[in-house]
Amino acid sequence: MRTFFVGVVAAVLALSVMGCGGKKDTVTPAATGKALDLDADPLALLPGSAVAVSSLDARQFFMSPSFGAQLAQTVEHYMPIGQEANFIPSRDLSRIVCGSYAMQGADVACVLSGTFDEPRIRALAEQHQPTKSGGMLVVSQYGGRALYTINNIGFSILTPKTALAGTETGMRRALDRVVANRIQRDILPWMAQTLDTQGAPAALAADFSSQQVPQNTGIPLPATQGLRSARVLANFQPPGLNVAGSLTYADPQTAQNAAAFIQSQQKYLMFAPAIGVQVKAFNVAVQQSDVQVTVATDDQSLKNLLGNAPRFMGQ
Repeated sequence: MRTFFVGVVAAVLALSVMGCGGKKDTVTPAATGKALDLDADPLALLPGSAVAVSSLDARQFFMSPSFGAQLAQTVEHYMPIGQEANFIPSRDLSRIVCGSYAMQGADVACVLSGTFDEPRIRALAEQHQPTKSGGMLVVSQYGGRALYTINNIGFSILTPKTALAGTETGMRRALDRVVANRIQRDILPWMAQTLDTQGAPAALAADFSSQQVPQNTGIPLPATQGLRSARVLANFQPPGLNVAGSLTYADPQTAQNAAAFIQSQQKYLMFAPAIGVQVKAFNVAVQQSDVQVTVATDDQSLKNLLGNAPRFMGQ
């Protein structure tokens, strides 16, 4: 359950952000004469060859009548910037899409949709005003765009409605696409379809057909051996929060072994009430090489998990 908390909530906390360097580099914009619509499709801004992509409808999460207010409080507590940059996540963020890559190590590029006040952010950097985290914004340039970094966290405002964030390499590859006027979907079609699923405010798709699952994911090895792809969807239908995962393995026997291991983990659900989680359903089914996993909790459970955030974060 801790993995679920980190995976879903941290996706929001990741708001925009995963380290970025401060070197000054430039690239030459493509002379196409065509105006780019950078707000139309966030997935079109992500570099291709993604190992995993995810999408979070931040607006739906923040609007939850049971845990929305507490989620906003938790996210804003961990955010490195806030009111001083005229940025309040629960008010200004609407959607986050991210891609994970194996470019130079583990790299991430995220596209944020919402409302962003670059003049206020630029003023913070130019006037060397401290942010709420106590750090200073540092501004550099790449591809004709300003990169803002704070304590090794970086982002770039593309338009008042769209921003980039991620690791240094991930962000720069995304900016290279803007400069080259390559605004089109280059992620695998089935991954894009997963993220476009109607009625799923949170979605993730991962492709491991050409490489093994990284061993630092926190997922036990028996569940990842022979794993070729994964699809995960979440929604807020009754009884509250529902998560459905589809895992595809190399062959039916490997799928059976993985399903047996996942099913064996049900015994740990007895500890869920101790952290305020009420598991209403936990099902595992095998269809050929696919393992289907569904988990349902009441909507109060995420609120309780958010209340325990400081303990999970080691604070």
